[in-house]
Parts: sequence; C-alpha cells; structure tokens
Amino acid sequence: MTKQGYFWLLLLIACIIVLYFLSGMLLPFVLGIAVAYFLNPLCNYLEKIGLARGISAALTLIGFILIFLLAGLLLFPMVSHQTLELLERGPSYINSLIIKLQPILDLIQQKIRLQESLQLREILAGQMSSMLNFFGNTLAGILSRGAAFVNVISLLLITPVVAFYILKDWNLLTKYVDHLLPRLFAKTIRRQIKDIDKTLAGFVRGQAIVCLLLGFYYSISLSLLGLDFGLSLGALIGFLSFIPYVGSITGFIISVSLTLAQFAEWTPFFIVIGIFIIGQILEGYVLTPKLVGSRIGLHPVWIIFALLAGGTLFGFLGILISIPIAASLGVLLRFVLDKYFHSQFYLGKDLSKK
Repeated sequence: MTKQGYFWLLLLIACIIVLYFLSGMLLPFVLGIAVAYFLNPLCNYLEKIGLARGISAALTLIGFILIFLLAGLLLFPMVSHQTLELLERGPSYINSLIIKLQPILDLIQQKIRLQESLQLREILAGQMSSMLNFFGNTLAGILSRGAAFVNVISLLLITPVVAFYILKDWNLLTKYVDHLLPRLFAKTIRRQIKDIDKTLAGFVRGQAIVCLLLGFYYSISLSLLGLDFGLSLGALIGFLSFIPYVGSITGFIISVSLTLAQFAEWTPFFIVIGIFIIGQILEGYVLTPKLVGSRIGLHPVWIIFALLAGGTLFGFLGILISIPIAASLGVLLRFVLDKYFHSQFYLGKDLSKK
C-alpha cells in the first residue's frame, strides 16, 4: 500500500473512533445537517425567485419547524394516550386473544399431552405479558430520565441552529469542499458525489413521503374499521415502513392480534387482511415506483443491514448516518465494478503487450 493509502486508511479509522466515542454529542449536529440537506432544494428555489440566501434559509427552516410543531401538537397527545392505554389494557387483550384462539389450542391439545398444552398456554401468556411490561417500563424510563430530557432539549435548541447555518452557507461549503479536491481526480470525484446525492435524495425524500402516505392510509383505514388504537398503530406502521418489510410485518401482526382480541366475529379479521393487502399493493406498485424509483441502487437487504449495523455500533446516530453511508458505498462499489469490467484484466487482454 502507498503512503497515501495508509494516510486515508488511518484517517478513516480515526473518524470511526471519534464517531464512536462522541456519538451522543454529535447527534444534534448530524440531525441538523440532515435537516439542511432535506430542505436545501426548497431553499434553492426561494433563492432563485429573488430572495437572499439567508432569508430563504430562515423562511424554509421556520416553515419546517411550524409544520413539525403543528403535526406534533395534533398527533402526539392522541398517539401517546393510545400507546399508554394499549400498554395498560394489554393483559386483558392477551386473555381475550387466548380465548379467541381456544379452538386452535384445543386442536393442539389433541395432538400433544394435556400438561404440555397447558404449559404452552402459560408460556404464551407469560411471554406476551413480559413483552408488554418491557415496552411499558422502557417507555416510562425514557420519559422519566433526566438525561433523556437534557438530550431532547439539546436537540430542540442545537439542531435548528446547526440546520440554519448549514442551509445558509450551503453553497459556500460545497465550493470549499470542491476547492479541496485534488485537481487530477476532481472531475471523477464530482461525478461520484453527484451520483451519491441523486441516490440519497431519491431514497430519503421519496421514502419519507411513502412512509407519511402509508401512515395516513393505515391510520384512517384501521380507525374506520373501529380497531382500538388504530391511529397509533397507523403512525407506527408509517414510521417503521422506512425499514423495508419491517413496518408492514410488524403492523400486520399487531393489527391481527388486536382484531382477534377486540371483535367477537371474524369479519373484521378478514377486513384487516384486505387493508394490508391493499397497502402492500399501493406501496409496491404505486408509491415506491413513483416516489422512490427503481434506479436508486439501494437493495432492501442492504438497507436493513446498514440500519442494523449503524444502530448496533453508534445507536440512534448510527441509524441516521447508515443510509448516507450505504448510498455512498453503493455508488462507489458500482464505480469500482465499472472500472473492473472495462479493465484489461477483466477483458482478458495481455498486459505485457504495449
């Protein structure tokens, strides 16, 4: 390896170490950069129609904050109330679900010994109760911890400030970074950065809209069905839909369980199945192709791996940076493969002949 190679390798290792130890402190800054990146196209539009960059950045950020606060004031009280009520009424739902599934348990009982059947029922009830208690205790701990409160305050105060200055100086920052590029490779690096931006913007902005629309769809559909906690459940499905398959699978399991526990008849059960079938059709054949597109180059498995790896290594900060890193690595991998497929080594040409 050349000296330059060792330098970049050591720099990468140093960045990972710093990121690991300062992950808690860096969260507001990374989130501010993410907000600025998300709002930059709107800020550019306002600048093109004649507004100064600073005013454009301020108006864009204020509008975003107002929409965020309005959505929070409208949705947070209802969602939090329904979530806490679900945790409180969880044991009764578990008992109703077990009673509803009693015929299936009786069928199992015919196949195995009575004692094992009773043990299976007790284990099922115990595990579901433990799960609800775990979520309840976790939620209570998060809300009661002073450190969490301080982190929330720091996010609310620091993130908008970082987002404003990054948004205001976006063009200056990009020009400065471009000035730092080695002239010999500047054109190639610019092309890769452009591809990364296209991939990242196509996925993040498109998938965010998909999650929002899916959240509205499931919230309205499940609420119209009369399912308890339909609003919270729809919001949860929309939020988790950012991770491929996780939102739909989790939402389906919870919705079916609540439906069986709440309703005596089987008709709502089949309606819930229909709601999720329609939701999957909308997501797979309408929303995702139109809003995200099929050319972003981020495979669902790659996205899941990136989110899990980032969350495991760096917590919530890792989740935030996992998608940009995955998009960057995907673009760079395609660039390397393109070079490889056009190389003399791949084409089978004799390198000794010149």
